[in-house]
Amino acid sequence: MKNQFHAHDFLDTLQEYPDGCEIASLRTMVSEKFGSDARFVNCSEMKFTIDELLLFLQQRGKIIVEGDVIKLNVARMCKH
Repeated sequence: MKNQFHAHDFLDTLQEYPDGCEIASLRTMVSEKFGSDARFVNCSEMKFTIDELLLFLQQRGKIIVEGDVIKLNVARMCKH
């Protein structure tokens, strides 16, 4: 797939916002950086849309959602 990226690419981008990023701004940034049809894969090769990826990462504690702001949980980031 042409616009397929690893979830780590998304997490690395989110790391640029240590105070978090508003969800609406994040969606715009993802569309601009990765493309509006971007799909993401995790380490197990599962494929996600941005909405599915956000839910997946939140369920695994890799991101924290507080109201309309998403923050990276650096303590739970993969190191590989």
